[in-house]
Amino acid sequence: MEDDITITASVNGYYDTMNTITLGSSDTVDTFPLGDILTGSPWKRKSDPAETVLSYIVSPLAVILQLLENGRETWQIVDAMPAESVVNLNVSEDNIKLADEIKEYYRAKIITDTLSSKSRRSDYRSDLIMALALLDMCQTKRSFMPMLIKLPSFYNEDIKLEKLSSEYKSVSSTETDIGNVSEFKVVTLNLVDQVKVDRRNQKVHQFYFTDSDGYLYSLATDLKNSLIPFLSVIASRPITLRCRVKPLKQKFHNFNFYSILDKFEVLEI
Repeated sequence: MEDDITITASVNGYYDTMNTITLGSSDTVDTFPLGDILTGSPWKRKSDPAETVLSYIVSPLAVILQLLENGRETWQIVDAMPAESVVNLNVSEDNIKLADEIKEYYRAKIITDTLSSKSRRSDYRSDLIMALALLDMCQTKRSFMPMLIKLPSFYNEDIKLEKLSSEYKSVSSTETDIGNVSEFKVVTLNLVDQVKVDRRNQKVHQFYFTDSDGYLYSLATDLKNSLIPFLSVIASRPITLRCRVKPLKQKFHNFNFYSILDKFEVLEI
């Protein structure tokens, strides 16, 4: 990710280099959680049929949600998950319910894709099917834990994307099939949502805007960018940009959108 997002803000109607702010890379998210799961994200298969199955009082996914809520970092959870170390953990009903929602969401998506897709089943998807089946019995394997730990953030991202795709207009398939980058144009946008993308192959903060016609625009910057709060503040009201965009297709959530490219200008806030 080499390019920077450059915002040039006006002062008394004039532009100069003193008013330029770098927000980081504008690389657009090219994969989504559901796409990773259905087509196979980079995944070194570790599951062994002879591996010991761990049993819990409640769903292991609910235990993971509770540990995350209690402040555990994701990298700490695998070591915290052996059953004897969490036997006295107070898992809330909300987390038990959410764990079940996540499990059924991905089970339904996998079944639908399996019935409609001619693509070969990936190792990742096969292991996830087995992991979801074990959750029904409040069981898991240690090798499945890294996968389960990521499901809550995947779910949050997928649910937001489904909501966006249902509420706003999709860019025409003709535009996305051609995929041409536009010339610089002026557009007024309203922020509608923000999505944190934290995966092995991509770590970005995604801003989603809509224009007056109801089409979606996306702006991505590196997840570690310290100026993300600044952009959140200036984007909390209608914002007019001079920018180039590229139409992109998101097939797993069935919507097309415009990606805002680097070196855009903020004309009015």
